[in-house]
Amino acid sequence: MRGIIILFPSHNGNAKFVGIRVSVTSSRKIILVVGSYLSFVALGFFTERSNFIQLIALFAFAFAGYFYFVKIKEAFTVKEIIWIALLFRVSMLAMTPNLSDDYWRFIWDGRLSISGHNPFEFLPENHVDNPLISELDLNGEVYEGLNSKSYYTIYPPINQAIFALTAALGFRDVATEILLLRFLLIAFEMATILFMIKLLKALKKPPQQVILYALNPLVIVEISGNLHFEGTVVFFLCLAGWFVYRQKWTISAMAFAGAVLSKMFPLLLLPLLIRRMGWWKSVLYGLIVLVVSVAAFVPFMSSGGIQNLWSSIDLYFQRFEFNASVYYLVREAGRMLSGHNLIHSIGPALSVLTVGLILGVVFWKKLDHLNLAAKAVLMLTIYYLMATTVHPWYIITMVGLAVFSGQIYPLIWSFLVVLSYSHYWGGGFQECYWIIGVEYLFLAASVVWGKHLFNGPSNAVS
Repeated sequence: MRGIIILFPSHNGNAKFVGIRVSVTSSRKIILVVGSYLSFVALGFFTERSNFIQLIALFAFAFAGYFYFVKIKEAFTVKEIIWIALLFRVSMLAMTPNLSDDYWRFIWDGRLSISGHNPFEFLPENHVDNPLISELDLNGEVYEGLNSKSYYTIYPPINQAIFALTAALGFRDVATEILLLRFLLIAFEMATILFMIKLLKALKKPPQQVILYALNPLVIVEISGNLHFEGTVVFFLCLAGWFVYRQKWTISAMAFAGAVLSKMFPLLLLPLLIRRMGWWKSVLYGLIVLVVSVAAFVPFMSSGGIQNLWSSIDLYFQRFEFNASVYYLVREAGRMLSGHNLIHSIGPALSVLTVGLILGVVFWKKLDHLNLAAKAVLMLTIYYLMATTVHPWYIITMVGLAVFSGQIYPLIWSFLVVLSYSHYWGGGFQECYWIIGVEYLFLAASVVWGKHLFNGPSNAVS
């Protein structure tokens, strides 16, 4: 048997060899796995965000391998895909996040939580001289690493619980806390892959379709490498979808609340259930989501914690700009007419338009041929096209949904969105608008192209 031999430490510290059967018939598959693995190692350990040429070249190489994986997905067994997915994720186990500095806020929030303090009450720039901050070793490299010293935290309770757990076990050692965060996120990722396989089999779709998510380079680099929590969102959405399929609506609603408590944008998808479940069941489903979500926020409700959260979210939508599309076009038109940036009025106006278009996706009968996953992808596409900020990891949820919808353009966008890292080219921050134009031009072309990886909408959750 030809295969890949991977060295894992056993519980007693001795080395243990595990043979993974990647292929018994084709050395090309082994070369594909090894080449992709090396690209992830290079992206994780030898690439800086400021070195855009190297970054985009390595991502292009990784995505070339990924699309070839997708093309020959039937050549792999489900077990092989699972092992390869794990291999690619653990390739980044010892790295320090290099494309995002958000993890400093995770450490800040976690250490505050285990000290018995509400992280929503602490504005970093106002508390840097607080003796507690010194006691928790937060006034050194952690404080300097924060990218949002003038904002209250915006991370919901599930994130906060994970931050607190890693802080409690990390002994105030940054490297250990990063490693623990990565272990937990990889665990979520592998659970997501297993649930995706179960759901694909239940929907009578090829389980190898999980490769779309399991081996996607953006998913691997941004979650396992740079510790973004879209991985928990996708996990809870898959869990909710599984229980919808099983017609266990209450458990599904609780799982959906888990997605909301990881990132709040899944609330946009709730109206999808109206056409499937009817108004009465949808209202009950939404109420369960609301009750579970509110209950999770109860520990943070003292002394204005929730008010601080909403103030930061409001500031996020009114001040942050990154890699936008429609918003930038409207902003420039407004600037030509008024002479200044109209984000304070354009942002809310686009939000209203977004809600209207999303409701149109739900109720427009001409879209009834789309399954739930395809409609969800369309709704998130609208949301991000209208948004003022579109970071690369935002597209991960769409990649997860594409496993069930079969749409190709979310996969293409997962590569195109990497072009936004050009804004850090050279070490500073300056948006390259012509590169943004290239990203969205090719995205528009892929949407118009409109290819699917498989045909036939399911009458179930997909």
